[in-house]
Amino acid sequence: MKYYYLNTDKKPVGPHTRDELQALKQTGLINDETLAAVAGDSKWKPLAELLSDCSTWNSYSENTAVTPRVQKIELSLWRCFIRGFHKYAVFSGRASRKEFWGFYLFYAIISYAISKVSELCTVSQTMEFQQACEDMESEEITSVINMAVTYLSEPTVLIASIVSTVILLILFVPFLSISVRRLHDTGSSALGVILGCASLSAVYGGLGYILVTGGKNIEYPGVIFLFGVFASLVVSLYLFIKMLLPSEPRANKYGPESDI
Repeated sequence: MKYYYLNTDKKPVGPHTRDELQALKQTGLINDETLAAVAGDSKWKPLAELLSDCSTWNSYSENTAVTPRVQKIELSLWRCFIRGFHKYAVFSGRASRKEFWGFYLFYAIISYAISKVSELCTVSQTMEFQQACEDMESEEITSVINMAVTYLSEPTVLIASIVSTVILLILFVPFLSISVRRLHDTGSSALGVILGCASLSAVYGGLGYILVTGGKNIEYPGVIFLFGVFASLVVSLYLFIKMLLPSEPRANKYGPESDI
């Protein structure tokens, strides 16, 4: 007979024999109140009650490899967001649909609010830049880029850009990690997230090169930029579909199912 028990993080640990459980009790790692279940069963009981129940001793095969289902806990969407920061850079394990979309909801709201505040702080500079673009006689890309550089060099615009970028980067790390865990939850690797980051790097790398060089030799950076945009759209669609998929039942190669 094999048994599993729930650790302090409500994750199933095992399988163990009765003797192994008794040894773990002596070390103090578990006690009579620790929830446990027979391998192949989904009913968790206090360890003392489970081991004293003779009817379970031969109910399931020793070779049963099915892990008991994790006890689910109820968390609000806001608590799911906070939990994402508790696992700030944890890329191992799994995250359920609710866990991911609860985090993403507030991630999107905060990101939108930051962009709007930044926009309000730079509204006068933005209007002047737009007016200058309308009044510009030359439409050469070099002239446009020079005006854009002048606009971005304005102190208010520069400070607003730096502050908003730092905040968004702080939010991006837990979003990245929970995206990886959500892919794990569907049985997929982190390849989709890696490809997404690579395509975004191509977009910003190509655009940055164009801005730095003033639009000279735009052919190759332009191709990289356009390829990055196309790849980002494809990968974004793939990830969106993946994030909507249900969790794989029970444990998979990335770990036990999420407790949310």
